[in-house]
Amino acid sequence: VDVVRWRPGRVDALGYAHEGRAVEMRPDHVVWTAPIADLVRRLDPPAPPDVRQALERLRYRALVLAYVVLAVPRVGSADTYYFPERRFPFNRVTEQKNFSPALVPPDRTVLCLDITCDPGDAVHRASDEAIARLVLPALEEAGLARPEWVVEVFTRRFAQAYPRYEIGYREALQTAMDWLAGLENLWLIGRQGRFLHNNTHHALLM
Repeated sequence: VDVVRWRPGRVDALGYAHEGRAVEMRPDHVVWTAPIADLVRRLDPPAPPDVRQALERLRYRALVLAYVVLAVPRVGSADTYYFPERRFPFNRVTEQKNFSPALVPPDRTVLCLDITCDPGDAVHRASDEAIARLVLPALEEAGLARPEWVVEVFTRRFAQAYPRYEIGYREALQTAMDWLAGLENLWLIGRQGRFLHNNTHHALLM
């Protein structure tokens, strides 16, 4: 969505590009799950200055998901391991095969490593090779992988993954939410849409 057109009380239209041409649709309802600041930046006409300024104060932690493919059927019986110690570059490791064996071939397993960072910092910008050099010794120390098991390391990156609850965020968020609540056909849900540290099942309940 490139443009969100509104009038007092409701969202009137959404503008976006499709196959090289501009498209506009008139929705009955809009369910917004992306960061609320992205919504406000797309509003036409613009939101009031105090709303725009409030949302600029809300910040996020970024996330690098490092996927380590291993040439073993399984590492352990747990689906998730947590690492609060500062010496580990990741804070969570998930063996996705333990959620469902259908996710990975029988002779392989994949570990997904959560590496939190700041948008645009050295970790967020690091190459996959640099991320591999960072995480593989730590995985070996944690007893989850041996160097000879590693087949591949690749990443996915998110600039706005975790809301940062800094001093003053409540007032800024409330300013934006109060104004957006006046658009009766707009529904803000999820971690980004509500600047709320929730999980998938919470978003589904919303």
